[in-house]
Amino acid sequence: MENKPFWQSRTLWGLVISGIAMAAAHWGVQISPDDAAVNDIIEIVSKVVEIAGLVYAFYGRVTAKKTVGLTSK
Repeated sequence: MENKPFWQSRTLWGLVISGIAMAAAHWGVQISPDDAAVNDIIEIVSKVVEIAGLVYAFYGRVTAKKTVGLTSK
């Protein structure tokens, strides 16, 4: 199996996207703290992004045809 650069890994990008969404939710990133409806929407979107990132990571791992290498050849 041929290696590919790490930045071309769908698995890696899915995990990065999911991680950013989880970190933002953990640190309480909010657009408008006074508007409960906006906060609810942000929470829902954050969860959807988390799930989408994990699904994309899974898809990337299942469909991978090359292993991830730290250097490109």
